[in-house]
Amino acid sequence: KYARALQTGKIAETKALDFKLRRDTHCWIVPGKDRIAVVLGFEFPIKTDKILGNQILTEFLEVRRQKDLQSAPVIAYSKDAPSELKGLKIPSWDTQAFLGYFTILLLPSHVKANKLETAVENVIGFRAYLTYHIKCAKAFFHQSMRARVKKMQQILNRARYEDDQDKRKKKKIIVGAK
Repeated sequence: KYARALQTGKIAETKALDFKLRRDTHCWIVPGKDRIAVVLGFEFPIKTDKILGNQILTEFLEVRRQKDLQSAPVIAYSKDAPSELKGLKIPSWDTQAFLGYFTILLLPSHVKANKLETAVENVIGFRAYLTYHIKCAKAFFHQSMRARVKKMQQILNRARYEDDQDKRKKKKIIVGAK
């Protein structure tokens, strides 16, 4: 509905929408004069997921700065509520699990006739995309750690163990030898 309104130029007639995408993800769709701001608020109760999620979302900001990706939607990521949410209901977050707000600004060029479906699918599936990459990163780290442990075990297995008794050879003293 919002993307079609942006396509036709009647976006100013629509109201902001907020809903819970998942138990730990809240979504706001905020129409502007010539754009749609999609704001996602994330909670990750697992500390490692939160750290990896923070790194992945920060990387989105860095990748967007590349020259060949200037036509991609404008994105923002912060712990503070973006200005688009001013006057809207914001849930109380678990301070230990709260990751931040991720904002995607869709312009008319992002929802042209042939791009509309892809843009909507990407926005709707962003949480799943983020979760997938967090799990892949964790799997990669675990695989690397297992390979490292295996290598260390091989080194330890090649090392020879000398028995203490072999080290201390008893010297026999022969007294009164003829």
